[in-house]
Amino acid sequence: MNTEASDNYLPEIEGKREALYLLQNLHLQALQLQFGARYDHIQYKPNLEGSYVPGRGQGANVQEREFHLQNYSVSMNYNPVPMWSLHASYTDAQRAPAINELYASNPHLALLIEEQGNTHLNVEQNRALEWGTRVTLGDLQLAATWFDNEYTDFTYLGNTGVNRGGVYVQEWRQADTDNQGYEITLDYSYTFTDWGVITLSAFTDSVKNTPRYQFDGSYDPFELDNFLNPDKAQEAEYWRRTMEGDSIPKTPANRTGLKLGWQYDGLRFTVNYTHHDKQQNVGKHERPSSSYALLGFDASVVQSWLGDSGELFVNIDNITDEDARAHQSYLRFIAPLPGRSIALGLRARF
Repeated sequence: MNTEASDNYLPEIEGKREALYLLQNLHLQALQLQFGARYDHIQYKPNLEGSYVPGRGQGANVQEREFHLQNYSVSMNYNPVPMWSLHASYTDAQRAPAINELYASNPHLALLIEEQGNTHLNVEQNRALEWGTRVTLGDLQLAATWFDNEYTDFTYLGNTGVNRGGVYVQEWRQADTDNQGYEITLDYSYTFTDWGVITLSAFTDSVKNTPRYQFDGSYDPFELDNFLNPDKAQEAEYWRRTMEGDSIPKTPANRTGLKLGWQYDGLRFTVNYTHHDKQQNVGKHERPSSSYALLGFDASVVQSWLGDSGELFVNIDNITDEDARAHQSYLRFIAPLPGRSIALGLRARF
């Protein structure tokens, strides 16, 4: 990767990646199994001879990095009866830090932050468990999935509380973190004899990202006994509690949505609605976000022109012109999501 500028965000980096993987499927009547394994070798060699200026703190000591990664997975899908299925999977995965996590420096103008990398980051490891079920009753489908990720050395962009040059300073950090959530969906369709097809879809999802602490939080490194005989593990956790609190920054808010559609020959109408809850589970130096709802409408008609198909369509987004600010957006206090917008178009296939 080549970069040139007086305020380079990243240095020139020579990267190399090699991988070897194995995938095996087994079909045992109503039970399907899948086993996977993968090995990766990754190397990064930064070139500091250009105009790149190393960051501060952990980002000041720029080094070459090499990673050896091992990933394993097993999954199953079981159909006890045709209308019902169960699925589950377990993954033990390793991820190498990305180049911006290792080498970022200087302001990131697209996000209006100063991003500081850390070339000492370890391999991130995740032990992931996912399970779910699906039920089909004629034209009705109901599905639910739950997931639980246990990260060791989870890599995230943390707040520092420092403002430098008009932008907030954030730095890449690592700490043990738990990630849990679920998604539930419902899909229904009904076909009329003479009036086309009506479809109804609904969903709800939730995610929670929490730091995983080992101790009760009573440790104070400024007490005399602790100052003279520090406990490194408890001291590190003390500073994480102080800087992060009880939630990882920029955790998405819960969502609930509904979509209603009607299709008749070449005519199609769709109305969709998504409600985003307010997010109050925030990290230190992070402000809560308000709830908002987005309403949209799509319509199209398909016609044949000179023997080829064409489509005339209209899309209307954010019909109510809601002041929508996604909690996970870096720019939510500066720029909301787009307001009411209308798009007219014509697609032709030939």
